[in-house]
Amino acid sequence: MAHLYPSTYPKENALGDPEFEVFEILKELPDNFHIFYSKKLVGTKGAKAETEIDFLIFDGKKTMICLEVKGGLIDYDGYTSGWSQNKKKMEKDPDRQASAACHTLINYLNNDAKNLNIGWALAFPHCSKPPHMGNASDVPDTLILDERALLKPLDAIEKVISFLAEQHKRPGLNSNQATRVIEQLIREIHFVQKVGYRLARDEKALIKATDEQMDVLADLEVNPRCIIRGGAGTGKTLMAQEYAKRRSTAGDRVLLLFYNRSICNTVRHGLGRESEIVCATYHSLARELITAEDPTW
Repeated sequence: MAHLYPSTYPKENALGDPEFEVFEILKELPDNFHIFYSKKLVGTKGAKAETEIDFLIFDGKKTMICLEVKGGLIDYDGYTSGWSQNKKKMEKDPDRQASAACHTLINYLNNDAKNLNIGWALAFPHCSKPPHMGNASDVPDTLILDERALLKPLDAIEKVISFLAEQHKRPGLNSNQATRVIEQLIREIHFVQKVGYRLARDEKALIKATDEQMDVLADLEVNPRCIIRGGAGTGKTLMAQEYAKRRSTAGDRVLLLFYNRSICNTVRHGLGRESEIVCATYHSLARELITAEDPTW
């Protein structure tokens, strides 16, 4: 059985789906074959920006086939070189789609493509071409895997391989190169968290917060009665401390009150012994004021 990527058909409601039918057929190829379903490639060097290949078939050594699948009843018009599906003209000709996929694949594989016979083929699993119809001028019969050809998929694929080998005459890859190509096509990427990037992001957030805090301090110069709200760590205490320093420098007597005794002590220590700002908790201030009025309370 061939190696399939993914190993099971990913779409639901596959009944009547031509790609599912081809998926099941290609499964039966020998285990030297690697089949990539619905493979997306990002184009480089002037190739199409992004290409999705219905099936990419690799024989493990010499040949890669970009297989384009079309269901329904297919017709080809030799006068216009155009294709139709169920009597409706196709917006994109399947041979051109497959050819474009080959160019993107060649650019993507870069140096590894130099020794591979890369080409395309078409799969029409719902219809077959009568022998008396002859060949299309620009699409050899060998490259069309119709309903009859898909009854013997290995024979059909081997004919495509022979056709491409005769056309390109490339030597193929050694086992290490072939493994590298497969790994390149199925490469996993695991994203990680970098402390340096997080610190840089946090620094930007800190700069933004600092700018916002400066705006608040400027507002306090205009309206000294403000309520500043914010969650833990948003800089409320820092703003209160900075505003208290500014008022003290301007000659005002400043009382800086806290609910939390630990925060109060930290700010008092940070202001230094020379500071004239009075730091206290609300409860200690209340006790002091009541005691001044009634020492016996």
